[in-house]
Amino acid sequence: MNSRFFILTILVCCNTTFAQLGIKRIDSLNAKMQSSIPVDLSYYGNARIQLKEGVTYLNCIILEVKPAWIVYKKRGVLHDQVTDKIKRIRFDEQPLILEFDEQYRGKLSFVYD
Repeated sequence: MNSRFFILTILVCCNTTFAQLGIKRIDSLNAKMQSSIPVDLSYYGNARIQLKEGVTYLNCIILEVKPAWIVYKKRGVLHDQVTDKIKRIRFDEQPLILEFDEQYRGKLSFVYD
C-alpha cells in the first residue's frame, strides 16, 4: 500500500501520468525506428501481422523491427517477414498499431476504435 502511494506521489509531483509515460515510450521507440535502430516490441505482447495479400498471422511476439524485415516468434519458433509485404501489425493487449512508411521504417501509433 505504501509503495503505491509513494509512486503516485512521485508522479503527481512530476506532473506525469501513466498515459504520458506510455506516450513517451512510444515516441522513443518511433525515434529509434526512424533512425533504423532495431527495436524489440515483445513488451507489448501478442500481435496480429496483417500482410498486404490478405493473410493474417495471429499470436505473434514481435522481437525485432528493422527497416527491411521484422523478426517474430510464433509457437516458440522464430520467423522473419520482409516489411514491404506487411500492411500493419496490431497488438492484442495494447491499443497500438505498427505501420511502415515508404522507406519501410516502422511507426507505432495508438488505435482509437
